[in-house]
Amino acid sequence: SPPRSLSPASATETHFGVDMLGLSGERVTDVFGTLRDGCPHKGVDYSSSQRPKDFVAGVYGTVVEPEESGWGTIAVVPFANPQYKIQYLHASARYVSVGDVVQPWTLLGATGDVAPPGSGITGIHLHLQIQDVASPSTQPCWAGREFVDPERWTITNPLIGTWHVNESAVVKGVTIERTKSITIFGDEINSRVTGRSKVVAVYPSPSGKLYTAVENYEWNGRVVSHQKHALVIETFKGTCNNTVNGAPSPWQCVAKPGVGELTMTSATTVTFGDLSPWRKVP
Repeated sequence: SPPRSLSPASATETHFGVDMLGLSGERVTDVFGTLRDGCPHKGVDYSSSQRPKDFVAGVYGTVVEPEESGWGTIAVVPFANPQYKIQYLHASARYVSVGDVVQPWTLLGATGDVAPPGSGITGIHLHLQIQDVASPSTQPCWAGREFVDPERWTITNPLIGTWHVNESAVVKGVTIERTKSITIFGDEINSRVTGRSKVVAVYPSPSGKLYTAVENYEWNGRVVSHQKHALVIETFKGTCNNTVNGAPSPWQCVAKPGVGELTMTSATTVTFGDLSPWRKVP
């Protein structure tokens, strides 16, 4: 498999550029709006040192069918801005399939010069264009579609914030309610992550008296690496306490360090560990 790329900046909002695309050291060779035979250029062209180079998504989103065939196009709808379709053209290799969920560092493909015969393409590069599917076209030559400047379009990081999950179950007469939350401060390596959990267990004694046991746990952590579709998060040894009917519990509370993978699966959900999907706190 191709090597992983570094994540983009952890800022809540940013813009496309060579670093966001995993093409550090390359440059813009043609900008949005340049007239070509009287028609404005739909996107931005990035150099590729005259050879295929891997590029990344730059956004959280889902791979969809491209608008046109024959151009080596990979298309992604971003979770944070679903009215737009990001299109990466001329790819000589593809590492994702339609329906795949991608993270900003997910490798999509390699730059190339794929285009229909007679299109006049000039060398290996990446053409990036962003279609506003909800707006009417402002240019007759854009065939009814509307495009925006990729380097001015705002990329929103929807992962930053607090996510939570609630679960309940009855096991052998014990009612268990579990609430957990995780706060993501960024998606770069060493970005801070914090978490909390509360487990409430209600169970009867042999005499029928109800007991309520509560465990509270807090931890700190950090992002340690990126997998193709996940953040790898290291959790440090945290603090926890147990009570039974409001009094300190005689059972020891264990707060162990660990490692888990977190994946953003939609605009409103992430997966982390073996729990149900976590949802974002408004």
